Amino acid sequence: MFFGFVWIVDIVIGLIALAFFVAGLNDGSISSFNLLQWTLLLGAIVTVVFGSFALSKSGHTKLASTLAALPAIPAIIIGVGLMTAIATGVHWN
Repeated sequence: MFFGFVWIVDIVIGLIALAFFVAGLNDGSISSFNLLQWTLLLGAIVTVVFGSFALSKSGHTKLASTLAALPAIPAIIIGVGLMTAIATGVHWN
């Protein structure tokens, strides 16, 4: 159950990163200057998602959960913090 939750969070992280990548391609903010960084970022996300899935299917559940949790736990903490700030009406300045 834990693996499924963090794996779905990783997929959402990947979709958000992909959306920003496509938006950056459309508005021209992604160029040859930062294309390598974007390629590495998206490659790392794909590696985590598919690597953890493959580990899970091969019976290495603890290792798969650990790999999937590495990006998911900070994303959850940041997401909860942002939702709390939005819900409470905190002024950022």
